[in-house]
Amino acid sequence: MDKDNTDTRQGAGASNVIPFNHPNAPAVKLRRVPQLRPKPVLCLDPARLRDPPAQVKQALAAVPRTKGVTWQRFHRHCHRLPFSRWITETGTKVLFSYRYNPLFIWRAGADKPERYVPGMGYGLGVEDGSFCNLTSSDVVGRAKLWRALEALLDAWERGDRADADALEKWLIGKHALYLELSRAYKEDLEEWRGERDLLEEILYGSSSPAKPA
Repeated sequence: MDKDNTDTRQGAGASNVIPFNHPNAPAVKLRRVPQLRPKPVLCLDPARLRDPPAQVKQALAAVPRTKGVTWQRFHRHCHRLPFSRWITETGTKVLFSYRYNPLFIWRAGADKPERYVPGMGYGLGVEDGSFCNLTSSDVVGRAKLWRALEALLDAWERGDRADADALEKWLIGKHALYLELSRAYKEDLEEWRGERDLLEEILYGSSSPAKPA
């Protein structure tokens, strides 16, 4: 018999060999490359001055719409427009402009507020609320914010406590939501950056020089 004449042909025999897997051998899984989640995005839509409640719509109707309110114009009027209010331990309400300059004082039980004059006392505030700040004016809708603040100032000047209360509650709630969304975004962004740095270190190694022991 020809020793070169075998059942297995040269070069083709390897394709007929079935590899043996030991039944107790651990399964080999392909390693998945870790993925970084999408970068956080700041969404302030819920804090924008949209869809006001009925009482606020009524108060806003007393003030004409304003277009083209620039940041410079808003800043020029920040000492005239209300930015926040206090409620004191006696129930007196104090309306403040930018940097807590008093505008009006509405004492408990009074029909109308008093315009603040230097030296007028009003007590210590036990509850405060902010309507906006110069930064939030850029993102919540500056023209709508301007109109709302003008409407609030108008309600105080007219002595309309119902309109004033409705506007204050709406503005304070929106600004608090703006602050909360901004805070949560900053925390999430900081956490995302930490995750990114950790992933880069896993994939590529530390790029910083080794610290001495």
